[in-house]
Amino acid sequence: MSRHLGIMVLVALGLLGAGCSRVSLVYDNAPFFTGVYVDHRIDLAPQQLRGWTRALQEVQTRHRREALPRLIALLDGLILTSERGFVRDDLACLMRAAEPIYRQHAELFVDATAPLLVTLTPTQRQRLERLWRERDAERAAPADPERERRKRARRYIRNLGDWTGPLNASQQQLVRELTAAMPRSQPALDAYRASQRTRLMTLLDEGAGEARIAAFLHGWLVEFDAMPAALRRDGERLTEQLVTLAARFGASLDATQRARLLERLGELRETLQRLQREQRAIVPLPCAG
Repeated sequence: MSRHLGIMVLVALGLLGAGCSRVSLVYDNAPFFTGVYVDHRIDLAPQQLRGWTRALQEVQTRHRREALPRLIALLDGLILTSERGFVRDDLACLMRAAEPIYRQHAELFVDATAPLLVTLTPTQRQRLERLWRERDAERAAPADPERERRKRARRYIRNLGDWTGPLNASQQQLVRELTAAMPRSQPALDAYRASQRTRLMTLLDEGAGEARIAAFLHGWLVEFDAMPAALRRDGERLTEQLVTLAARFGASLDATQRARLLERLGELRETLQRLQREQRAIVPLPCAG
C-alpha cells in the first residue's frame, strides 16, 4: 500500500478526533468552505467560483451516495476488530480494505479539481505556484532526524490520546519506539510532489484540456504511476509498521481506554450515517470472517 494511504488514514482520524459536530459542519458545507479557501488564495473570478462550486456540489452528492457507505463499513470493521482485541491479521486486512476507499476518494478529488485547474489564468497559476513554493520553504529547514522523530512521536501520542484518553508512560514509550523505526522519506516525497506539480503546470501552460489534466491527476494521485520505487517500498514499510503499532498499542489498552475508544468510534459511525441523509445499500463488512 502506498505511503499516501497510511498518511491519509492518520490525518483523517486526527481531524475526526476534533468532534462529531465539527465533522458534520465541515462536511455539510464542504463545497462552500473549499470555494472560499481557494478563492482567498488565488482570487477566483465570480464565474469561476460559481462554476466550480456546482462541480464540488456534484462531487459531494456522489460522495454521499458512493463513498460514505464504504467508509461506514470500514468503520464497522474497525469496531469489530477493536472488540476482538486488535488481532494483527484483522488490522492488516482493514489496511488492505482501506486502499480501494482511498482510491475512490482520490478519483473524486480529481473530478472536483480538474474543472477548476483548466480555467486558471496565468496570473492565478503564478499565485498557486507561489503558494507551493512558500509551503516548500517552510519545510526546507535543516534536517534534524532526532528532532523529527521526537515531533512524530508527540504527534502520534497526541492523536492516539484523543481517541483513548491519556497514554500511560509505557504506552508513550511504545509509541516512541515504533514511530522511530518508520521510514524517513519526507524529503524524497517532497521532491516527488514538486516534480509532479511542475509537470502539471507545464500541461496547463500548454493549454491542456480538462480530459488531459484529469488523466494526469489520475496517474499521479490514484495510480502513482510516476512514484519512485524507493517511495513505494517506504509506503509498504510504513503500512507494516502502522499495523504493528495498532496491534501492540491496542493490546496495551486498559478497560477505560478501550471503552472510550469504542464510544468514540460509535459516535463517529452515527455521524457518518446521518451525513448520508438517506438509507443506502449495505456494503459488506470488511474482514468480518
